[in-house]
Amino acid sequence: LSQAELDLDSTKAALNTLLNRPPNSEFTPADTLTFVDINPDVTALLAAGLANRPELKVATAEVGAAQGQIDAARAEYRPDVALEARKESFDSGDSGVAISFHLPVFDWGSSRSAIKQAKIRESSKQQQVESVKNAIKLEVEQAILAERTAAKVVEYYEAGILAKSEQLA
Repeated sequence: LSQAELDLDSTKAALNTLLNRPPNSEFTPADTLTFVDINPDVTALLAAGLANRPELKVATAEVGAAQGQIDAARAEYRPDVALEARKESFDSGDSGVAISFHLPVFDWGSSRSAIKQAKIRESSKQQQVESVKNAIKLEVEQAILAERTAAKVVEYYEAGILAKSEQLA
């Protein structure tokens, strides 16, 4: 009980300091405190947590970037055709037209290796997304448990534990 009284005095001093008043100023609450049990909807809170967290959006964007790297590595397999037209100046007769082909026939496995590395990177990013999702779910579950614990404590106090503890002191 003496520890609770010390905590109360310390909390009052902290509140007075936040209100820019001397720490030992007396005050009385204007209203009685009422507890409203919110009964949170777990699925709605999880959905909101997953929809609004920036770290999940970043991780999802990184998966998209890794998928783009896979597409770019696969594009190395396709032949490239380039058409070039050139004229030195309008007065001169120097001009030319060129067509070039890039056929990736013998790349000694570099395209296949680049695709494999890009797929590994994409898989790693997918696992990172799942890890972030699990961390968010854990935080939401912990917040819900904290709210339920606080509701139980309030219920016990309203049931008379406070009055009974004062009788023992």
